[in-house]
Amino acid sequence: MNVFEFLKNYLVQDATKNANGRNIAKHLALVFLIPKNSFLHSALNEPLLKLGKWCEKEDHPIEITSTFRTFKEQDILYQKGRTSPGSKITNAKGGESYHNYGLAADFKFVKDPHYPPSQSFLWKKVGQKAEELGLEWGGRWGDNPHLQYGEGKGIDWRILKAYFEGDSV
Repeated sequence: MNVFEFLKNYLVQDATKNANGRNIAKHLALVFLIPKNSFLHSALNEPLLKLGKWCEKEDHPIEITSTFRTFKEQDILYQKGRTSPGSKITNAKGGESYHNYGLAADFKFVKDPHYPPSQSFLWKKVGQKAEELGLEWGGRWGDNPHLQYGEGKGIDWRILKAYFEGDSV
């Protein structure tokens, strides 16, 4: 059981007689929505927390499953289904993903963690809300659990990659 599930299942249940206790438990659950040491850019914190609160209100809580990845970690994911066993996970090589710059997060539904959820309308519902909050939703290009702060904000991974590799832009 993760921290989010603990807070939701135990603290909220124990606080049913006390409205303040319920609010504190819900707040703490949302604080743990974004993993510590995730190296997530601060621009994503507020929209992701707002999205988490909204999803909780809609009774479809989410949990962030992946944020920052090194170029090497991204390359390993890229190789799946190509040169290593498994299904293809990503079309982005190391340096080509907003995850590599702390500008992306993947999520799952807490109540239905399997991909895709049995109720696929949820992806679109949550994706549209994420867009309202200023994030780009990966469902627009077939990556439902992906959210990013990228091209729509004038941020291009190609420029970031060139900078990190020491190349001129």
